[in-house]
Amino acid sequence: MGCMAPVAPEATVVEALRGALASGLDAPPPVAPLAAFAAVPDPRRAQGRRFALPAILALAVGALLANHLAVLAIAHGGARQRPALLPALGFRAGTTPHQSTSQRRFRVLDPPALSAAVGHHFAAALPPPQRRGEQGVAIDWPGLAQVCRLERTWRRRGHEPRAIHYGSTSLPPTHADAARRLALTRGHRGIEKGLHYCKALAFGEDRCQARLGAGPMVMATSRDTALSLLHTTGGRDIAARLRHYGPSPGAVVALLRRPISQNA
Repeated sequence: MGCMAPVAPEATVVEALRGALASGLDAPPPVAPLAAFAAVPDPRRAQGRRFALPAILALAVGALLANHLAVLAIAHGGARQRPALLPALGFRAGTTPHQSTSQRRFRVLDPPALSAAVGHHFAAALPPPQRRGEQGVAIDWPGLAQVCRLERTWRRRGHEPRAIHYGSTSLPPTHADAARRLALTRGHRGIEKGLHYCKALAFGEDRCQARLGAGPMVMATSRDTALSLLHTTGGRDIAARLRHYGPSPGAVVALLRRPISQNA
């Protein structure tokens, strides 16, 4: 079981946020996750914006960190939020958007722009780029360097079925021998069993009700952002960290406003 970074008592965190806002420090640091949402283009007309787009996105990610997984649960969580915390998220009037408001906003957003804005702010916390041969990329024939045949056997009810698969790669033999190609092939299953399984189990991705427009992609990026934030807090048990942050909305807001370098 991994260790978890300690979190200050909820009352202490809320008082610290209230003090920062009272001192005029209402804007999060430029490298904080909350500041990343300001780079996302807002397709609405200026005169029709009751809620700032960065605040809506911050509410979504914060609600996911508090284990509110659906758009309706996000809206309910925002409505029950402490008034002292709302300005820290960007809600100046003390109110948060209704479910239908968030759904309409998510449908018309630009998912690649949202992903790029968030990815830019997490780039400093990512490991160095992989060297050639550490990652395989499936390609069509241009650039082809090797083809391979993978034979799989397994035991089932006293029998040994066999399956044969073929693949291609741009990696030359000097960078990826047979053992390395096998490891890369098995690594693809690790993505499915690791990241995708975690998002489906901890964040209920497969049960997401968002269906229209860009809504599904925006919710997926919000889950990715929440998961990345949890990874920066230390420890490996995502479910335990969700239980940890669930009853502590002040700690969630502080996590959204803290520079990535301080979270890592």
